[in-house]
Amino acid sequence: MPKEGYLKYDPEQKIYFLLISPWQFQGLGGKPGEEYWVMGAQFLQNYYTVYDFKNKKVGLVESVTSVVQN
Repeated sequence: MPKEGYLKYDPEQKIYFLLISPWQFQGLGGKPGEEYWVMGAQFLQNYYTVYDFKNKKVGLVESVTSVVQN
């Protein structure tokens, strides 16, 4: 995941802000006190995803419209 997907730079203060954070989740198998990372828009905007529900798998490949500039 490119840093532009999860960091925002503030040139005035010359610091970066983290755009994602852990989430305490107690549903769908979560246990009290455990932290989970939810991969939302900041992550998925750079990838094409394929969901294989039958085999319980997720495939990811970098999108041609990714913000990553090589």
